[in-house]
Amino acid sequence: MNHGHTPNDHLTRVRGVMRDLGLDALIVRGTDRYLNEYVPHAESTREWLTGFTGSMGDALVTAEGAYLFVDGRYHTQADREVDLARWTVVKNSLGTTNEAACAARLEELTRGREGAPWTVGFESDRYAVTTLEAFTKSLGDAPVVLRPLSPSPLETVRGAVPPVVQGAGRVRAVDESRMGRDVSQKLTLVRDWLREKGARALLVSKLDEVAWLTNLRAEEMPFQATFRGRALVTDDALLLSVHASQVGDEVRAARPGVRWVDDAVIFDAVRALGAGARVALDPASTPVAVRDAVAAAGVRVKAVASPIVAAKA
Repeated sequence: MNHGHTPNDHLTRVRGVMRDLGLDALIVRGTDRYLNEYVPHAESTREWLTGFTGSMGDALVTAEGAYLFVDGRYHTQADREVDLARWTVVKNSLGTTNEAACAARLEELTRGREGAPWTVGFESDRYAVTTLEAFTKSLGDAPVVLRPLSPSPLETVRGAVPPVVQGAGRVRAVDESRMGRDVSQKLTLVRDWLREKGARALLVSKLDEVAWLTNLRAEEMPFQATFRGRALVTDDALLLSVHASQVGDEVRAARPGVRWVDDAVIFDAVRALGAGARVALDPASTPVAVRDAVAAAGVRVKAVASPIVAAKA
């Protein structure tokens, strides 16, 4: 663990931050800001907090309790890895999601309480829009107010952790003759779809969709040939922000239709579309924090399934 601290130290420090923020509870997800299930161990805030190394599992921390929600793959492993004197391992039955189990525990903890509702912090860059909607619905009438937090307060407590990049750490261009469609053909498909939907742009957050759209690959993340990044398709441009891997001159030359930018330029381009413009994004694969950033840019958010899902299938 970082700097010799143990997960028990981390739990104490996180509770201190919760007090400072006025939180009654804090939800810590197992995903990263790209909504990956498989997160490099060094980057997992959930692992840093709990000591549990499984791919999927969410945590709930209150002033007096700490809960780890896991599915059937991890019932035994969670018992072995966490401090059972400080953590309650909630072993979900088949078909019960971590979100539903967490909502049920919050409902149980707040049942019959008088006074103000509980303020529950959640990492808005680690929930897809639809995941948060389902979680909110599961809460029912529980006296809970959700507070979005981005960046995660755990990242503030822990300090900066550089992204772990596997392999060569470089984006590579794949042979487009083997890909079914080249980038220009894929852009035509997306732009035809945008016209049908009455939208001016599509924001792509899901990493395998970014890789499909650009015909680029890398070996950054466990079990997938993708790279951290974000893309925006407009009527006349494909903007691509690569967050960690290096992009060589040969890759840039192989993809002349790509405008290589950073995230700030992507959101500037969204803002430049104007207040009446619709920007499409897939609520199943877009983090809440990204959806909120698009809305804050002054455009109209159109939540709709991405055309890339079917096209790449």
